Amino acid sequence: MGRFFYSMRIPSALAAFFRGKNRKLFGLLLLPLVFAVYYPGLSGGFVFDDGANLLDNQHLHLDELSWSGLREAALSGNAGLALRPVSSLSFALDHYFTGRFDPFYLRLVNLLIHLLNGASVFAFTCLLLRAYTAYRPDTGYAAGQCERVAFVVAAGWLLHPLALTSVLYAVQRMNSLSALFTLWGLSFYLWGRLRMAGGKSGLPLMAGGIVGFGTLATLSKENGALIALYALLIETVLLRFQTQPAANRRALLSFAGVVLVLPVAGAAIYFVSQWDWVLGSYNTRTFTLTERLLTESRVLWLYLKWIALPNNAGLGLFHDDIPVSTGILSPPTTLAAVIGLVVLAAAAAGLARKAPLLSFGILWYLVGHSMESSFFALELVHEHRNYLPMYGILLIVFHALTREGRNAKLTRFRRGAAALLIVLFGATTALRAMDWGNDIVLYQREVEHHPQSSRAHYQAGIQYGLLLLQDKNNSAFHMKADYHFKESQRLDKSSTNGLFGLIYLSHTAGRPLEPWVLGELSYRLRHYPFTGFNMTSFRNLVIWQQNRYTHLSDKEVMTLFDAALENPDLAKGAWRALIFSLMSAYYVNVVHSPGDAVALALKAVELAPKEALFNMSLAQLLVSLRQYGAAREQLGLARANDRLGVFNREIEETEKELRLHRTEP
Repeated sequence: MGRFFYSMRIPSALAAFFRGKNRKLFGLLLLPLVFAVYYPGLSGGFVFDDGANLLDNQHLHLDELSWSGLREAALSGNAGLALRPVSSLSFALDHYFTGRFDPFYLRLVNLLIHLLNGASVFAFTCLLLRAYTAYRPDTGYAAGQCERVAFVVAAGWLLHPLALTSVLYAVQRMNSLSALFTLWGLSFYLWGRLRMAGGKSGLPLMAGGIVGFGTLATLSKENGALIALYALLIETVLLRFQTQPAANRRALLSFAGVVLVLPVAGAAIYFVSQWDWVLGSYNTRTFTLTERLLTESRVLWLYLKWIALPNNAGLGLFHDDIPVSTGILSPPTTLAAVIGLVVLAAAAAGLARKAPLLSFGILWYLVGHSMESSFFALELVHEHRNYLPMYGILLIVFHALTREGRNAKLTRFRRGAAALLIVLFGATTALRAMDWGNDIVLYQREVEHHPQSSRAHYQAGIQYGLLLLQDKNNSAFHMKADYHFKESQRLDKSSTNGLFGLIYLSHTAGRPLEPWVLGELSYRLRHYPFTGFNMTSFRNLVIWQQNRYTHLSDKEVMTLFDAALENPDLAKGAWRALIFSLMSAYYVNVVHSPGDAVALALKAVELAPKEALFNMSLAQLLVSLRQYGAAREQLGLARANDRLGVFNREIEETEKELRLHRTEP
């Protein structure tokens, strides 16, 4: 066994990264340049759902290293089906080593991951082209040419503006970590295939790459599961399941069937069997499954435009200004987009033999979007979804521009064009990074570039509201915040963000709330899809009222809660229970009516009897009211329901307190 591992030396294509001029270019020129481009953006603040995923998740606020604390942090995420424990653990360790969640250090770690990803793109491309050459000797690639193409592709990828949100949008470390492990897994897969080209054993490396790193990728973010499809794409288009000697082909096909095809087929069968759940997840969206699929056909072409010719006027954090396709001709470009995608996919498949790299690049892009741009009820547009998929397009472009050619002048011209394109990418990213380094500038730019974006206006209103807190007599700040909040609620009739913003603003400025605001807010809470943003706003409202940041009457607050409870989306289940739990918190902390608070907390437990969160909240409330017997009962239920051990620490602390009152009922 030892001899086997000793013989698995790094192939020359990968070794080229660790020694020679390519390493020097990467280490001494490219990586510091990328760091310098991004550095101005490290000083900005939290954006979008950073707060909900990081600041509001107390389990990530790790203060001491312990197995129980690390486990709770790892399993505390709720952003995806797989809980994303690898990403959650990295955030918790950030908090532990810096003492708090500081956007600068979160972004700094993200930038270091991005640099590591760039090196991984280089190594992966080297291995990909060498494996392609090993099984397709007619391509005529020399080792130096592979490394040159890999370097330029990695440079373009590292500096591309579409990568920015995976770096400066703190919570999107989930995305960059998933990409990192996917690249490593595929690199190990190709390493194994290169060994097989030399007549050696490569299956252990391939299995380790797909299963080992694939698992880490998926537990960082669910699109890491696409590693199996990526590997199948490499085999089908570039390597064609060839082996040396040919007798090993049966073993390779068996491996592919078990490790690559079976998981993909299993996932497909699972989601077909859970189709009611898929459809049900659209209850909290303002679009249907059909509308999402039609809209994504247009969005995929928009992504291609941004990859080829990025422009800061079109890019942004928010793209809720892109209209939903409500039919095949609404807007008319939908039909063209659908037909175009079908033609593109068919052409790519048809070119697999005549132009394998062109085919591979297009299909890589489509495979990369096959999860987040398909039937799942996710938001419609986010730039970070292109982080790994854009690699396929950049490979096509930079391969075409940097390949050796018979005409020396034309070759120099093409390479000059490649250099110019990379400079364009870097300059565009540098300008964006400077905007991201200042929150006011960022959201001013968002509104300037996306004047029809409700979210951009809401975030601009928040920034001016924060400035107003520092200078309450500044009427200009109030006027701008008021304008942006009103634009936010006008542009998206289903959103409540701008209306909650107006409530906060009126009390911050010491001005009466306009009468129409609460009526409009109640209407939207009652009639439009109830989203996670609504839940966050309710949680914030309880905190605002408790700390006297706002001064609504209890009757007005209860009117809003009642409107939410009348929403059909909250007819049953955990979200309805969460509303009752928030009402309970309001009654105990603001109204100071513990009896009503207990009744509401019991209602939450009744609605979601298997959710440890509500048992835990009720137990803590009962302890504060000295109802120790009932608290012990709820604590026992909390422990039974807490199958992943997320609430271990809270349970143990509450049990310790109860032991002090062992003899009391």
